[in-house]
Amino acid sequence: MAIKGKNKAKNKPHPTARAPRREPVVVKPPLFQRRWLQVVGAFVLGLFAAMLVVWITNGLRHNDAEAASTSDAASRRVAATAWQRQVETDLGTVGTVQAGAPPQLFPAMNATLDSMKKGTVPPTASDTLAAASKGAAAATKSLSAADVAGTIRDQGFDQAQARAFTDSQERLISALTLYQRAADVGVLATEASPKQREAFTATADALRTDAETELQQAWLTYGEALSAGGINISVPAGALPGLGG
Repeated sequence: MAIKGKNKAKNKPHPTARAPRREPVVVKPPLFQRRWLQVVGAFVLGLFAAMLVVWITNGLRHNDAEAASTSDAASRRVAATAWQRQVETDLGTVGTVQAGAPPQLFPAMNATLDSMKKGTVPPTASDTLAAASKGAAAATKSLSAADVAGTIRDQGFDQAQARAFTDSQERLISALTLYQRAADVGVLATEASPKQREAFTATADALRTDAETELQQAWLTYGEALSAGGINISVPAGALPGLGG
């Protein structure tokens, strides 16, 4: 009996193994729908948009600055051209003004004074010197009436550039005034006795030298003023001494 029971146990069928327990499967969203990628993408797009706005703004500012600079340059040139025309017209009545060279003023007066310094009074000396005085007075009046300050006001010049315009006007007027005084004293010399004539002639010559020196400085300042307006006038090297001669 004991053996029979043992065999019965061996012949008993084994239970079948259970199938694996199913776990829920997580389905990942498409790449471009993933949250972290959306956050990163939004940040990158925002950064790019900000850079684009800055780039466009800077570009517009640069264009505005260029436009303003071009407009200022045009305004400065118009003002400088007006002053150049004024000076060349007025000085042209008492001498020669050529591009690229300093003016040659009062040539007849200079020749007359040079002759008188040597002891010879030309027959037309008095008339020549009187005409020079009249011409200097007229040119002075015209230059004095020119509203240089008004012409350059609000045209884009800085303080130093504006000062060059007004300084050149003052110096040119000063030079012409000295030329006029030289001519007036020269007229007195033609009417004086031989002894007095020598003293008057020396005084007239000294005034003429002062006028030439003042004209040199005036022309340099005048050149600076025109340069500020975009107009360059060249003065040959060594040409400044003796401008009026």
